[in-house]
Amino acid sequence: MNWFRRLFGFISTFFVAAAKTTIGLAAEELSETALRVVRQIDKLEGLSGQDKHARAVILIQQEYSKAPSVAINLAIEAAVAITKDLLNDKD
Repeated sequence: MNWFRRLFGFISTFFVAAAKTTIGLAAEELSETALRVVRQIDKLEGLSGQDKHARAVILIQQEYSKAPSVAINLAIEAAVAITKDLLNDKD
């Protein structure tokens, strides 16, 4: 029975690692999309911050319809911070 416990432990470890990798890849794709969308929307003039955020949410949801809104909002906020940081570095 000890071999069964070791086998189950190995399988469990494998699936945890696979799940973490899959989640990491999905988060990376979402963040790259958010960065692209935020850069596009940032070029639009005459929109408030709320309007820009709402447009970004709509565009990202079109690509990631099953992503939770919390993940989308976090990705947008991170992309805004990165974009502002990059603009500040240019000055």
